Amino acid sequence: MAIEKIGFDGLGKASSHSRAESQSTFHHFQKIPNLILYQIDYSKLGGKKWEAMPRDEFIGMVSGPQMFGDKLMRTQHLIGASRWRKISENQIQGVHQMRSRSSRSADTESGAAAVDIERCTVVEHMYVKVESQWQLGGIKPSLR
Repeated sequence: MAIEKIGFDGLGKASSHSRAESQSTFHHFQKIPNLILYQIDYSKLGGKKWEAMPRDEFIGMVSGPQMFGDKLMRTQHLIGASRWRKISENQIQGVHQMRSRSSRSADTESGAAAVDIERCTVVEHMYVKVESQWQLGGIKPSLR
């Protein structure tokens, strides 16, 4: 089924890595080839909503110190059930259950967690077909 390929072939292979294996968080996000975010909506998480954001700006934001680029932060995101809905020939909505765990170390030396947070969320992704290629066109997470 073509939809199954969206998440892997069309958006880059899923991978697991530690900070020691990766040059940087920004470098890791650069591996995602087909990323065109038309709309980013973090409003249900207390953040902002953008109607349009260039790929490099999004990568810079999520790999920056306020998100995944924080050297004291460790995160893990697990995808649960997914539901797919065809909006049009060129647009598909994916709704995914997510469970995430984040821990923030007190310092870079000990690595001991000062804060641990576990969340259950639902993340809506919009996939857009551009020139016969499926691309991630939007993201909208919400807490459950």
